[in-house]
Amino acid sequence: MMLLTLLTMTMEAKFSNLLKLQKQAVDENTPSDRLVEIARISTELARFVAANLNAPISLLRELSNSKDIATRQNIAANPKTPIDVLFYLGSEFPEQLLNNPSFSLFLLDNPNLATQIPLETLRSIVRYKVVPFCLIDRAVNQLDKETLLALAENPETSKEVLQKLIQSRYASVAEAAKLHVNLAGEITEISQEETIEAIWNSEMNGQKLGDFLEQLSKINALPESFIKSFSNDRTAVYILEDLAKYNHVLLCQTLANNPNTPAGILQDLAKDNYRGVRQNVAKNPNTPIEVLEILLSDCCESVRKFAIARYLAENPEKLSVVLNHYPLEYSAPCFSRLILLMCPQFPIKLVEKFSSLVWLERYAIAQHPHTSPDMLKLLVNDSNRIVRAAAKARIYRIYR
Repeated sequence: MMLLTLLTMTMEAKFSNLLKLQKQAVDENTPSDRLVEIARISTELARFVAANLNAPISLLRELSNSKDIATRQNIAANPKTPIDVLFYLGSEFPEQLLNNPSFSLFLLDNPNLATQIPLETLRSIVRYKVVPFCLIDRAVNQLDKETLLALAENPETSKEVLQKLIQSRYASVAEAAKLHVNLAGEITEISQEETIEAIWNSEMNGQKLGDFLEQLSKINALPESFIKSFSNDRTAVYILEDLAKYNHVLLCQTLANNPNTPAGILQDLAKDNYRGVRQNVAKNPNTPIEVLEILLSDCCESVRKFAIARYLAENPEKLSVVLNHYPLEYSAPCFSRLILLMCPQFPIKLVEKFSSLVWLERYAIAQHPHTSPDMLKLLVNDSNRIVRAAAKARIYRIYR
């Protein structure tokens, strides 16, 4: 009994001391030296100190490198934080940066300050709803594709800015600006013809989707470029087996493309270091399913897209196998990921985790039969008119 009482008293004393420290951590009258001491006691107390206006600048700089996200966020929101630290944290916390009163004052006192903002921070800022004009002007004059695309995909970007972005050297930026609702207007009723035309002519990584679909349509046909005797489908199998002994890139590509090449040779070619060889293996109608499964997780997008298309065309019920192999965290937008998003069987929990700057992917999510009403309500306010219209059409079908 005495031990229990002693433990209770100890816990109460610790709790009382913690409350006292928390009050000191948030109190702007607490001496700066004391704030330094408190910040080093625990991560929880450091969070409070990070928001204190009396925290010394040296401590704010130190805490800006904290592993704790809440601490860094409070530093970004603290008006006492130096401008260079704000610039550093702005890429991670654009909202706190823009809402920081000191940042607004810095811009008023020195409009040229916008030119000093790091590129990563500028990219984050232009995705935010309310962006100061001087920062928009800085962004629109950037040659950085990601910055321009983020600006073009911001639902709040003005018509005047979009007119400039239409002239961008980057096709994807110009396309996003042309389809922006503030420039092109709302679609009252989604037009299948307009949607197909826009998707067909859209570009990703310099390749038009229309060209890609044309390639897919020829997967089971022999490419005209391979007209040599050993590349056509009449080439004897024993000749192909003999040719497989020679490790020559062009020869390997030809073998990988030939529909008569034995499955065992294709399996070996699927391990080739050259992506062109592996890509032809993925396109080959004679490639075994187990080899296609290996290529589903290939490091090269040009290989993955054909492997996924072939695999799902022959095994539409095995989307789960594709998902087990496919690198879902692959950062760059690509056609292989788009193919998966367009599949009705694609798991809804994965559909709704995608947040992309590429409107094609957002369109795929908007038209997906299992996308939740909450997600559709967000997409109704998308910057892209086709995405918005697709989301509205889905909502109408759900609630009619």
